[in-house]
Amino acid sequence: MEKIDLIVADLDGTLLDAKGKISDATKKMLVELKRRGIPFAIATGRPFFTVNPKLNEWGIENLVSALFCSNGNHSFDFIHGKEDHIGYFDPSLIGEIVETYKHFDANPTAYMEDHFVATKHDDFVKRLVAKNNMTVVFGDLVELVNRPIEKVILAADFDVITQMERFHAENPSPHYRAFRSQKDLFEFMDPRVSKSAAIQAFCDNHGLSMENVVAFGDTGNDVEMVRDAGLGVAMANATPDVLSVAKVIAKHHDDNGVARLVFDLLGESW
Repeated sequence: MEKIDLIVADLDGTLLDAKGKISDATKKMLVELKRRGIPFAIATGRPFFTVNPKLNEWGIENLVSALFCSNGNHSFDFIHGKEDHIGYFDPSLIGEIVETYKHFDANPTAYMEDHFVATKHDDFVKRLVAKNNMTVVFGDLVELVNRPIEKVILAADFDVITQMERFHAENPSPHYRAFRSQKDLFEFMDPRVSKSAAIQAFCDNHGLSMENVVAFGDTGNDVEMVRDAGLGVAMANATPDVLSVAKVIAKHHDDNGVARLVFDLLGESW
């Protein structure tokens, strides 16, 4: 790749290791990118209010140029100090989703501004609380959510999510798009929202070209950005849908896959 305008990476299963940490090699990579003046952005399904504090915890708060959170719906450009949203879910859609997918053994959940709502207490909720120390309110989503939200998440076993993927492909809706975001999560969002759309907006604001973007991802919510970037990279641990659109395959996320490939692109040893 002759020119790199921007490097973007997903978090879970991509930039982070198996323990959910930033490795020393990854920090070294970020420092080198900043030294060269190449912006680096994180594109994640996690909401902004849970990711932003993590930058300080990981020691990379001055090394990230932008956050594309909630699968690209909520963006924060640290260079321009600009915040943007693409689209929200009307609460009326929650009932439609819950009703349509009620035959699956799943836990309907959603992020609110300062807490999380869930139908039941499961492993996903336990993991969420451990990661972000969030307050969780349990009950019926249709009753608990009374204002627009960024997304609805159905938590379920891996095989159940696979069934949901097939069901959604056979029963699409003009009101939302849906995809697997982690092995046990299936997310619903405004059809305009994608990580790729957020990256394109950032490029437009900075006079950059999508052709000169390197994007790393590993699962369903990364497909568009890996497909649309000049160099779309799937991790070795990526799902088949991401692998099918990638131009390059990086090492496993727990083997510094992002850092290894970036240093290769820069002509540096890692």
